[in-house]
Amino acid sequence: MKSRSLSAFPVMNVFAAKEMFSNIIGGLILYFDKPFVVGDWIASPDKDIEGDVEEIGWRKTRILTFAKHPIYVPNSILIAGRPFSHIANRLG
Repeated sequence: MKSRSLSAFPVMNVFAAKEMFSNIIGGLILYFDKPFVVGDWIASPDKDIEGDVEEIGWRKTRILTFAKHPIYVPNSILIAGRPFSHIANRLG
């Protein structure tokens, strides 16, 4: 019994590392591609994500909803799937 539980531990670590790596790659894509920037309003057509972008980090992005609640979205979700609708709030 113990050998099975110990052999599952490295597998869980691999999946966790894969998610973290995916989020970091997503952060790099958001940094260089800039589909939206801090201050932009974004909305997802298929997810319950809508609000103003407050912070874009390497692993997650913080979005402030209209009810003033922060949502922390993994960057891998922001770069995968259907594109987000957004209204740019950029100067210049």
